[in-house]
Amino acid sequence: MLILTYMVSSLVVVHKKGDLSAFGPSWYEWKTCLRHILIGHSQLLESDRLQLKGCDIYKDIDALRFLMEVASGLHSPMVAETEVFGQYRKFINSIPYTDCQWGVWLKNSLEQIRLHVKRIRFEHLVGVGSQSYGSLVRRKSKGHSSVNFVGSGALVQEILPWLAKHKGPINIYCRDPKKAKLQLSDFNFINIKCLKSLPDGEGALIVCAPLKSSELAEGSHMGPFKSIIDLRGESRKDPLQTDIKVESLDELFEEIQKNKDSSSVKILNAQSHIAALIPSYL
Repeated sequence: MLILTYMVSSLVVVHKKGDLSAFGPSWYEWKTCLRHILIGHSQLLESDRLQLKGCDIYKDIDALRFLMEVASGLHSPMVAETEVFGQYRKFINSIPYTDCQWGVWLKNSLEQIRLHVKRIRFEHLVGVGSQSYGSLVRRKSKGHSSVNFVGSGALVQEILPWLAKHKGPINIYCRDPKKAKLQLSDFNFINIKCLKSLPDGEGALIVCAPLKSSELAEGSHMGPFKSIIDLRGESRKDPLQTDIKVESLDELFEEIQKNKDSSSVKILNAQSHIAALIPSYL
């Protein structure tokens, strides 16, 4: 018991959203899309020239809890996403553990975290729904040949990061393509086109620009689109003129709220499960 307590008390996790710098080779490094995490012995904080500005530092049982929560997807923008757990599995299988007593303990502990997280996700986090317009649009456009936005403003910019891995073209139709290219310069996976060229195309159509339905009807009958999501504030009073079922802003907002209410209970249960596991490491 004393040995285990010593091992846990020696554990340090350094976390930053963004890139960490000036860290030595003794740290175990885990990078996700959003995070840079270092795992190591507490002595490294004193001996290493790690730049700690803007970092979160977790020690002993707080470090274990943080790793379990991150691997479970509880800290992800889309709660309970599967990708981060896959990244954790690859990370713990790739690092060169030391043969000393602490290294063996760390290897076993990280593997135990993997097993615990797998169970936590199965028992508490299955079916956690989308909680933002971006995550909802990603789910609803999955499998479509293309995703086509009308508009290039703030809402489109908020949604686009969720579609970076979409298998198919992402098209932005707007009135001023030159201006849009400047606004959306960070997104190299999109095609920016003039609104007048909006086709009767297949795929998903996401309407974000504050246009009247009659203006959209002039450019396209919207007939062949497989899915249409209307995120205009005017969607309730001025519905789009199409025979296809349109999901409105109100409907998506209601779905997000229901998902949040349901997810909050599941998240609390997952956090309680993690807290109950911590004493087993002492």
